[in-house]
Amino acid sequence: MLNEKRESVLRGGYEGSDVALRNQKSRLRQSSRTVLDELLQIARSPHIDNTEVFDPDKMFLLLQALLTPTRDNYKDGLQGGLHFGTDGTTDEFQAYHDRLTTQMAKLILAGDYGGDDV
Repeated sequence: MLNEKRESVLRGGYEGSDVALRNQKSRLRQSSRTVLDELLQIARSPHIDNTEVFDPDKMFLLLQALLTPTRDNYKDGLQGGLHFGTDGTTDEFQAYHDRLTTQMAKLILAGDYGGDDV
């Protein structure tokens, strides 16, 4: 669970020093990686029913969030107006977006849900 400091970092309202903010972000990234590894183990286990753990609507929200660029993903910062797709995003985000959508498409089109890496 997120503590108050970490929640404030995610909301953009952290009031600590720049060094403390960098440390909090680093901790969030590391704990997120750990949680993701654990979720993958659970999802791949034949002893846990995924339908009891992974709500389809929440999985949709996760994928939607992963594919939505943030302010830092734009080449010139996020300016006013609507942004669609990856227009104006950094090369790194475009590559990330393309790789993620390609992996999802391969999984969906192949219909192979055996658990092996795609």
